[in-house]
Amino acid sequence: MRRRSHKGMDIILKLHTVVYTLFFSGLVFVLHGQQASFKNFVEAIQEGDSITALSTFQSFSKTNKSADSIGLATMLLEGTYPHLVPDEQNKKLKRSDAERILDMLYASSHLLFANPQTFLKVADYGIATAKKYEIKHIWFKFFTAKASYGMITKNQDLLQASFADVEDYDFKDDSLNYASLLYFKATYKKITNDTSAGEWYTQCINVLKDKTKNQTDSSFMAAVCTDYGSHLATFAQLKESVRYYIMGLKYLPEGENYVSVKVGILSRLARTYFRLENTVEAKAYLDEGDKICNSNEMGTARIRELLPLYGDIASKEQNYQEAIDHYLKVHQQAEQNNSEYLQKITALKIAHCYLELNEKNEGKAWFEKSKLNGKADKESDFLELTFLTNLAMQEGRAQAAVTYAEQANEMAEKTLLPYLELNAKKNLYEAYKLAGKNDLALSIYEDFQFQRDQLYRQGQEAAVEALQTDYQVSLREEKIATLNALNEAGARVRKGQSMLIIGSLIALVFLSLLLLQVYKLNQKLKSKNEAISKANSEKETLLKEIHHRVKNNLQVISSLLKLQSKYIKDDNAIKAIADGRTRVQSMALLHQSLYKENNLKGVEMRSYFKNLVESLFETYNIEDEKITLTLDIDDLILDVDTVIPLGLITNELISNALKHAFVDRKHGQITVSLKESDKKLILIVWDDGIGIDLNKTSNNGFGAMLIDSLSNKLDGKIVRKSTNGSHIEIIISDYWKIAG
Repeated sequence: MRRRSHKGMDIILKLHTVVYTLFFSGLVFVLHGQQASFKNFVEAIQEGDSITALSTFQSFSKTNKSADSIGLATMLLEGTYPHLVPDEQNKKLKRSDAERILDMLYASSHLLFANPQTFLKVADYGIATAKKYEIKHIWFKFFTAKASYGMITKNQDLLQASFADVEDYDFKDDSLNYASLLYFKATYKKITNDTSAGEWYTQCINVLKDKTKNQTDSSFMAAVCTDYGSHLATFAQLKESVRYYIMGLKYLPEGENYVSVKVGILSRLARTYFRLENTVEAKAYLDEGDKICNSNEMGTARIRELLPLYGDIASKEQNYQEAIDHYLKVHQQAEQNNSEYLQKITALKIAHCYLELNEKNEGKAWFEKSKLNGKADKESDFLELTFLTNLAMQEGRAQAAVTYAEQANEMAEKTLLPYLELNAKKNLYEAYKLAGKNDLALSIYEDFQFQRDQLYRQGQEAAVEALQTDYQVSLREEKIATLNALNEAGARVRKGQSMLIIGSLIALVFLSLLLLQVYKLNQKLKSKNEAISKANSEKETLLKEIHHRVKNNLQVISSLLKLQSKYIKDDNAIKAIADGRTRVQSMALLHQSLYKENNLKGVEMRSYFKNLVESLFETYNIEDEKITLTLDIDDLILDVDTVIPLGLITNELISNALKHAFVDRKHGQITVSLKESDKKLILIVWDDGIGIDLNKTSNNGFGAMLIDSLSNKLDGKIVRKSTNGSHIEIIISDYWKIAG
């Protein structure tokens, strides 16, 4: 079972409180001069004193000294002391009286939260009476109060029962109330850990998208989006959760009532990016929240929402003293607020930092201190095992370190939370390495590398999508502004033409206004274009980082293949791995060319082929004196989809020449040519070696099949000759050239 963090629940409750307060704020019934009487009435209900409740209710006002009022109060108390009410007074309420008094009861219902039994009694009575008198809007108000209580208290049975109260409610032309029902159903599914909650959230968001006409609607939409983002994060769908957190920010209204909520969402966004291995975006959102806290004097919120993650980032970047400084402030506030859980988690993180600073005794002291605070849960258990693993490794207790690390890894895998699994695998790799279990260390390192790259890629993709969303919004706003400006300009021109009849002076005035408006429009467009240019630049930087990351990963794979070959005795297998390394290296060189050049779409072929050949010579230990290389490459920039197969083909042809062409020879010559002629690419690889057997019409070797397959992909024709060595010519028809 997955557990939402305490901090996450605080944010959701804040959002619920904001929405719930806004529901009530416009509905509070003002009893002119009778507030004290109404308070006495509520207190009497809470205490079960029906006699005082009846007498107080009668004294509200002259109009309320009626049989209707007494009858309603009597029904409210469900027959308690019915003999106090004369039969002639128990007559049916008029609809207008029922609506007025039910509105008053609804506006006061939240005062009864301290007495759940009485609150639910009032809510059920309100629903039943509103249905009886066909007062639709009050019917749904009481349902909202009842369902909200069930949601805040996480009472599954109460939520389920509340849905039955609106089974026969007609939602036609009432989309906002329908969205509220969908939200409550999504919350019910989430509380019961049902993955189908996402379907209800999505339906609710789709209903609300075009209905946010005021702050109440927008804040409700923000609450739904943020809650859905939290649900997705709970199920490790981190990239999707970023999308809905950002959507929540976009819908959250401005104003001091929403500042703390905004900081909470920014904190969640930062935490999610941190778990996606994207500390750049995490810091950006943290800094935005920090700026809001400082400008609004929200020191407590800053410590609670932001400093824990500032500490985690500093710890990840090995700035352990800085991390300790942040954690100590959080721990101090947790002590003041008697938050034992936060004290426990923070103490464990402080202990870890001291251990990394080689202050083992201080680390042990904080570890022991963590045991004094709060009840253990999965997160604290994981942090304890992590500390014990690191302590055992520092003290050279390899087997103990392996035992603790394996327990932590098993625990992390059960949570299905990838960021916990990543930390667990890193520690397990270090423990295996210390224990001399190299095969296990290599295997777990490969898993760690794969999982880290997956998270990193998702983090980069989420950031790019966020940039693209902002870019599209900018384009849409620019288009709207342009159309509005053009409409205004057209209206002014027409008005200027009409005024021309009256006098040229007035026409000149309006013409001046028009020119001023055009100037302002140009300034706005210029500002928008600069923002778009900045967004494109940031996106380009991210793409370069991705290519750089891919190149590094391919080099890691090449290194792993090289490492693995040391454990293999079979010569054929060793050769196959060596061939695989050259293919991986050719693709790594391609991505290196992309992030080093300004053109992210194309590869400059002359430098790429030069690097490729040099890499192959190094791989096969070829000395420059043994083989003379001639490169004749046109000045071409080709698309990535063309270069990948072309590079692999060239890799195979040169590798074959280096391995087979110059057996028992001290010197040889290889020529590589790439030319463009008549809208075709012509690749030639020639060597003066022993040549090839043209009588063999087929070759079942993997390299030959790879060349044939990749040539077909490029719509290429292969011509093989064996005169004074081997001469392979490939004429390519399907390729894409990028302008230089």
